[in-house]
Amino acid sequence: MRTRLLSVCLALLSLAGLPLSATTQTEARYPLRLLVVIGHSRYAAADILKTAGLTTFARVTPSEMTASCESLVATGLFEKVSYHYTVATDETGPGYQLTLQVVENPKLYKVQIVVPGIDEAELWAALTQQSPLFRPEMPISSETWLVSNVQQALLSRGRNERLAAELKTDSLFTGKIEVMLVPKTSDSVVGL
Repeated sequence: MRTRLLSVCLALLSLAGLPLSATTQTEARYPLRLLVVIGHSRYAAADILKTAGLTTFARVTPSEMTASCESLVATGLFEKVSYHYTVATDETGPGYQLTLQVVENPKLYKVQIVVPGIDEAELWAALTQQSPLFRPEMPISSETWLVSNVQQALLSRGRNERLAAELKTDSLFTGKIEVMLVPKTSDSVVGL
């Protein structure tokens, strides 16, 4: 009687789609065979993938793909980042096909980096080496990512300065707003 009851319970759980054991399988690490980015217009797909740390034929797990998407969200450049993947098998074995869908943040502001003794163009060059998505016009939502990376670039030059982002309107009051990254002082506005 107990065996029959157990069999019926297992059958019901199976039909309901619930896992039948408490153990979890380890994530499969397969190569990324196909990478597709949709929804982008301002940034090249290759630049988005580089910033996410994704390259064709790299061996990854689903958790690593999730982390890559989360790193894109952390840039603040996108209002939304979603993805889906499938596993396809060919003559070389299984591999992932990954599609990233992004919605770019539409509102951009001119960004100035003002650090005494360091050329702004030099800092922008260092930033674009880290990620080709760095541009002199970025959304406000990119502040944390930008400030963090500028501070890292300064550290690599032996400068341990904290930066603050400040909003600046133009002198003609045309409604244009610029974001200035400046060394943090007690008078600086922190955050936006």
